[in-house]
Amino acid sequence: MRHILLSCVILLLALAFCLFSMLHVREICRETLDLLSSAQTSAERNDFETCRASMQDAARHWKRYERYFGLALSHAEVDDVISRFAALNQYALLEDRDDFLAGCAELMSAVRHLREMELPTVENIL
Repeated sequence: MRHILLSCVILLLALAFCLFSMLHVREICRETLDLLSSAQTSAERNDFETCRASMQDAARHWKRYERYFGLALSHAEVDDVISRFAALNQYALLEDRDDFLAGCAELMSAVRHLREMELPTVENIL
């Protein structure tokens, strides 16, 4: 009987971690997307000082959770987002509006993808 109870407790702990991880990753991605959206809006207005600040805030926010992402997410996808942040930073420094907007759209798409992959849908489970 103790073995069954112990197994149930371990299963509940694993499910609790999965639920926490899903909610936490989705919130981090949402906050990152909000900051990137702000940077994108600033770039559209050719306000690259505000754009750089918002983009760097988004990059710092993402970097703060990199170690956690290594545990909860696919390394290849996290590495892809990190490299896109580096490219986006260069576009912002060069004040290259078109490349920045294109890079920002790609980065936002990658972050949205990570956020969606945390949902327990049939496509994600199978």
